[in-house]
Amino acid sequence: MVIQTERLYLRELTPDDLASLKALIQNETVMESYGGVRDDKECEEWLSRQQARYASLGYGLWALHLKENDRFIGQCGLVPHEWKGKTVLDLVYILDVGFWNQGYGTEAAKACRDFAFNTLGQSEVYSIIRDINEYSQIISVRLGMEVVDRKTDLYRGVKKPHYLYCARRDHAQKRIETRS
Repeated sequence: MVIQTERLYLRELTPDDLASLKALIQNETVMESYGGVRDDKECEEWLSRQQARYASLGYGLWALHLKENDRFIGQCGLVPHEWKGKTVLDLVYILDVGFWNQGYGTEAAKACRDFAFNTLGQSEVYSIIRDINEYSQIISVRLGMEVVDRKTDLYRGVKKPHYLYCARRDHAQKRIETRS
């Protein structure tokens, strides 16, 4: 187990997670904002990429489980991504549609943001979010993130606008202090 919250735990993916991962990232509704579903080979590559990230970086996209019944409900974690020639630490969360609008995305994303600040010592964490992904935009705002840039990528032949949200450690710390 890498991270625990009140209702969730995050852990590294293993080859035993391939079927659950496929069910998640082969779901059209879930993957609409991520450029579409992945075929079987792409799912295997996705899993391999995460395992390589764990080995080289100590983080990646982790399996997201409910504590109450050990059910796999998605993924959340940190991934280095390129944004206009610069590498940013991207906070990514992908939940099974049956678990949307229950606070799990916010809970997991907050834990990963705090992991980036407190464990990895990062001063900034980003989220690259499609313009159509209103749910993720809401979560980012809840985490104290602000839009700092925009761009349009061409992915699989389609132009897809994205926002770059950013949370700064000093800003997050100030919000905690004012609540005390």
